[in-house]
Amino acid sequence: MKTRIVAIIFAVAFLIQGTLLNNFAFFSVTPNLILCLLIAFTFFYENELAIYAALIFGIISDICFSNIIGVSSLGYLLVGFLIVKFRPVLNKENILASVIFGALGTLVFNLFYWAATNVKTNQFDFTYILKLQPLYVISNLIIMVLIYFTLINRVVRHRSDRYYR
Repeated sequence: MKTRIVAIIFAVAFLIQGTLLNNFAFFSVTPNLILCLLIAFTFFYENELAIYAALIFGIISDICFSNIIGVSSLGYLLVGFLIVKFRPVLNKENILASVIFGALGTLVFNLFYWAATNVKTNQFDFTYILKLQPLYVISNLIIMVLIYFTLINRVVRHRSDRYYR
């Protein structure tokens, strides 16, 4: 996928996440669109453009919405690195692999973000964060499944396709 298209998609996701999704929070939980796009694009495409875009938009989101700058981008980098390392093991055509990556990526990112932001201050108890994790995973998996069904026909080519090469 071209760099320009990835940047536009991540920019639109950043704007939607920062403006519209806060109005539709379910138990104060909203899906992390940048994380969902990072997981999907890194899993489906062989290049690492999504990791670079997530790093940039992670820093921008930290500047706009967080007290500590760089925590989101480090979390995105960690999730992207894990996906790149485990991508050859799983099949792209299987939706279960995408669901597994989505759930594990969400858990890794949220727990890393909690650990990194609560080093100095103990704002939230660990049990409170663990109680919210199923809601975060479910909300991100809904978005991941939607992204999966839009991208799978563009990524995986079958021999029955007319223009297969």
